[in-house]
Amino acid sequence: MRKPSPQSPLKILVLLGKGNNAGDALIALTALHHLQIPFRAHAVAVFDREDLKPQSLSALEACKGSGAPFEWTNWRGDASALQSTAWDVCLDGIFGLSFRPPMPEPAAGLLAAVNAHPSIRLRASIDYPSGLCETTAQDPHAPIFQTDFTYQTGSPKRANLYHPGRLRYADIGFFKNDTFPKKSPRLALTSEILHSLTALRPPNCDKRTFGHCFVLSGSRTMAGAHLMNVQAALTSGAGLVTALCPPAMQAAFCAQAPAAMWAAHLENDACGASSDGADAILEKLLRATTLLMGSGMGRSADTQQLILRLVAEAPCPLVLDADALTPETLTALARRPKDAPPCILTPHAGEYARLNPADTHGDLDAFCRAFHVVTILKGPRTHISDGQQTIVVANGSPALARGGSGDVLAGLVAGLLAQTPNQPFESAVQAAAWHAAASEIAERQHTQRCATTQTLLQSLPFALS
Repeated sequence: MRKPSPQSPLKILVLLGKGNNAGDALIALTALHHLQIPFRAHAVAVFDREDLKPQSLSALEACKGSGAPFEWTNWRGDASALQSTAWDVCLDGIFGLSFRPPMPEPAAGLLAAVNAHPSIRLRASIDYPSGLCETTAQDPHAPIFQTDFTYQTGSPKRANLYHPGRLRYADIGFFKNDTFPKKSPRLALTSEILHSLTALRPPNCDKRTFGHCFVLSGSRTMAGAHLMNVQAALTSGAGLVTALCPPAMQAAFCAQAPAAMWAAHLENDACGASSDGADAILEKLLRATTLLMGSGMGRSADTQQLILRLVAEAPCPLVLDADALTPETLTALARRPKDAPPCILTPHAGEYARLNPADTHGDLDAFCRAFHVVTILKGPRTHISDGQQTIVVANGSPALARGGSGDVLAGLVAGLLAQTPNQPFESAVQAAAWHAAASEIAERQHTQRCATTQTLLQSLPFALS
C-alpha cells in the first residue's frame, strides 16, 4: 500500500447497502479522517439514502459532520465508470450476517463489476464478505465479494473458514480476560494469548526451570529442517535444547547454533536416522521434557521403524511433524496407555489427508479424541483442536507459504511444550499465534515475496515486544 499524502490521497471505494455493514464502512471512513490519513472516498450505494437503517443513517450523518471527504452515488449499472479509476482501497459494506441468497439486483451487478476490477490494491470486509453465508460458502459460482481481508468482531464465522481471503480478528471486547473460553466449538484468538510469554520470569530460576527439548529430525538430504527446528526451539525460551542431528552436519550446525547441545545419531544407508540407535536415544530421553521428531527425517523403512519405537516408548511429551505423520504412527499412538505423556501433531492438509483420508475440518475434534492428541492443522486457516474445542488462528501471512515455515512452527511448539509439558493445547495455540504474528512482521519488513524462513525466525522476538 502506497503512503498517502495531501498531494496524493488514498482513493477509497465504499460499497454500501442499507444495513449495519454500511454503517460500519462509514464509521471506518470517519475513523480514517480522524486519524488524519489523507483520502478521497467514493461511496456507491445499492439503496437510496432514505432506505438506510437508523444506525447506518446516524453513521452517515456522523461521517458528513466530521468533514470526511466523500461523495455519494447510487449504482446504476455503469461498470465502465467504476473501472476507469484505480482504487487503493475498497470497503465492502453491502451485506453482512443476515444475508440469504439469492443476491438481489443491483447488488449482484455491483459485486460483479468490483470483482472484475483490474486495479484495486486492497479489498476489505467486516465479519462476512457480501454474499457469503453457510449456503454460498463452497459455491464457486455464487456472487461473493472477493475480499483480501475480513475483519471479524466475534467468534469465527464458519462460512469464512471455507472462503478465500485473510481473516483478522478485531478485538472489541467480546473475550476480555477470557483467553481460553471453555467448551465453545470455535474460538477466535486475541492478542492476550501471547501475554504470558512476555511476563517476567521468576528471579530464582535456572536453565532447568524451563525444560529440556530434544530434537530428532533432518537427514543428509533435508538437513535444513533440523537446523530450523533447533533455532526455533532455542528462540522459544526452552532452558536446554539437545539436537540429535545427521553426523555430517554436527560441526557446521554447532557453529550456527552453539547454544544447543549437539549430538550425532547413528545413520542408515538411506542417509537418515537409524533404528540401531533407538536404545541410546531412549536413554537420553530420560532427561527430556519434550521430544520433537519427524521434520525432514525421510520415509525409509529403517527410519520409520525408529520413529514408531520412539512414539511407543518415549517417556516424555511428543511433537510429531512431517515424516513422523503416518497411519502407522497413529496405530502406535492408539496403543499407548491413556495416561501416556501428551502428544501434539502438526500436519498440513496433505499430511492430514494421509493420516485420515475421509476426515474434514468438522471432524478434527473426533480425530483428536480417537488418538488422544492435540492437532495443529496448518493452512490459510490453521485449526487447533484438543478433541474438546477448536481454535482458529485468524492472523498470519502468505509469507508462510514456503518451505521451512512448518519446521519453525514445530520447533516453537516443542520449545513451549518443554517448558509447560502438562499444557499441550495451550502450548500449541500459543506457538501457532506467535508464528503467525512473526510472519506479519516479516511480511512488513521484507514483503510477502522476499520474506524467508530465516527472516521469520528473526521476527519471532519482535512479535512479543
